[in-house]
Amino acid sequence: MELNDKISELEEANAKLRRAFEGAIQTLTISSEIRDPYTAGHQRRVTDLAVAIAKAMNQPENVVAAI
Repeated sequence: MELNDKISELEEANAKLRRAFEGAIQTLTISSEIRDPYTAGHQRRVTDLAVAIAKAMNQPENVVAAI
């Protein structure tokens, strides 16, 4: 197997893990909002604000994505 093939394989596996991680976060968010409707949407608004601040601070894309 060539190096490029291995790199592509690793990139694909990384993308799958990222999607799974994002799905888990989303599931936790939804379940917490179901338990406490008073704060529904709060986590999303905080995330959006934190991302906007990171972008305004010219943080690298990987830092913004982590937020």
